[in-house]
Amino acid sequence: MKEKPWFHRKQREFVYIAQTFFENNMLTAGSRGPGFGVGVEPLPALFASMECKITASDMDTDSDAAKNWENSKQHSGNEPSCGKPHGG
Repeated sequence: MKEKPWFHRKQREFVYIAQTFFENNMLTAGSRGPGFGVGVEPLPALFASMECKITASDMDTDSDAAKNWENSKQHSGNEPSCGKPHGG
C-alpha cells in the first residue's frame, strides 16, 4: 500500500483485508468487487493496480453528513480519489 506505518486500527484493517484476499487468491486479474463509502481509503486503488475490477462509491457530496467527512479528510469529494495510485 506504500503507506508509512502508523499505530491505528484502520491500517491494521487494510492490511488484514488485503492479506486475506491475497491468501485466498481473490486478487487476480479480472476479479470483481464493490466498495461502499470508500472515501480516500487505499484498498480500491491497490486492488485496481492488481487488475481487479473495482466499483467504488462514496457519500453524496450534497448531504450534511458528507461535510463532516470532508472536514476530516475522509470523503472523496468530487475527485476520483480511489483512482489514485495506492499510497498516493
